[in-house]
Amino acid sequence: MKHEVSFSSAELAGLEIKTAKTGKDYAKGVIILRNDEGKFQASLPFLCFTAAVGHLRSLEQQEHSIELVGGETPETTEQRPVANVSGWFRTSKTDKGWTTSFMVESVN
Repeated sequence: MKHEVSFSSAELAGLEIKTAKTGKDYAKGVIILRNDEGKFQASLPFLCFTAAVGHLRSLEQQEHSIELVGGETPETTEQRPVANVSGWFRTSKTDKGWTTSFMVESVN
């Protein structure tokens, strides 16, 4: 059973659309959470293997357009793509220890 978690107005940074060995596209990046005053609270690495990859692809293009204009500055940080995301946490053991990723199921 997956316990779904949702984040409203989450900033998405470092978005990358990649192709798995199976030939299927997936997305990865970091969700940045801020408090009500807009101050940094947490960052979560995420992966997405669902149909939401299409929506993340358009947000990735938006993020790259911002980077081309002038790189990441305090002004462009405020322009990172923002979305409502839902998914679940997955923890797995690797040769470097335990890692936790947020598995994105949907993006609005």
